Formats: sequence, C-alpha cells, structure tokens
Amino acid sequence: TERGALAADYRRSRAVDSSETNQLLQRFLLSHADPYVAISESHFSKDDSETVKTASIAYYELASEKYCQVLGAVDPNHVSVVNAHIWPRHATTDLPLFDLEPSDIHNARNVLRLQKDIERAFDERKLTFISDGSKLRVRILCQELNSEMLTGTAVCFQDIEGRELLHPESKEPFR
Repeated sequence: TERGALAADYRRSRAVDSSETNQLLQRFLLSHADPYVAISESHFSKDDSETVKTASIAYYELASEKYCQVLGAVDPNHVSVVNAHIWPRHATTDLPLFDLEPSDIHNARNVLRLQKDIERAFDERKLTFISDGSKLRVRILCQELNSEMLTGTAVCFQDIEGRELLHPESKEPFR
C-alpha cells in the first residue's frame, strides 16, 4: 500500500539523515497517521487472543479478567471486559513511525482492558484518554454518549468523564 511504502521510505531516510527536514517529515507523517479511519464493525475484540488478554491482565496487575481499567472490578455475570488495542491491530505498517515494531501490536502496553461499550467508543473515536500531566483520564468526545448507560452497570458515559485510567504507576500503556 501507499502508506506502507511511505513508512518504509521514512525508515530508510531516518537511518541516513537526522536533519530538521527529516524531523518535520516525521511530524507530518505522525499527524496524518490515523489508523482508526479504516476500522470496520467486524474488527471489534470478539476474537481477540487469549494470550494477549492474559499478558495485559498480568502486565497491569489486574485482579481478574473482569476488571475494567476505567470502572474497576465489575459484575462478572453482566459486564463484558475486552481488550482495547491503543494502536489498532490492522495497522501495523505505521508503527515504525512511533519507534515501534509490527510485533508490538500485541504488546501488553498496547492493550487496555475496558468494558465493551467503552472499548467501542474508544475505537469509534467518541472517547479518548488524555494526560493531565501525570495520569491518563477519560475524555468523552461525543456528547451524545453522555446519557447512554454502560451495559451491565448503573453507570452512564457522563459518569466516567475525567476518570483515571487504572494501572500501576510503573506500568504505563503506550502513548
């Protein structure tokens, strides 16, 4: 693909030249690398690897597979917690732009454990995580979500606005 060729050319030029022009090129490429444009309904985490799930639970020292990094412990009978890839798994071509390798797509630092409605909103760019300087916090980008209830909970999206992403201080996700 054109994006793949562009990323490969960038990697080659970076190995040879670290000039200001190259730095500007990197900033341009990063600003235009939006892997979420190509996400389809069929990609969602229903078929995600057990290995990736186990690795992310261990990395973030979560109490169980039914622990959401926004909500905390949830009712295992009513709430689905899934893997949310920070950088989508279909977009490995652009990872070198961020000094990552395609194999990092399933790195535990590239995966968050989120209640399925939060994960879907994240993938649809209706919700994101922003840094307040020391912590990552939920930011609702689509105000129409605010009154929607999170499946299996008594919590609305507006209730999670500003909540901290839960993880050990020494075990941050990729940014």
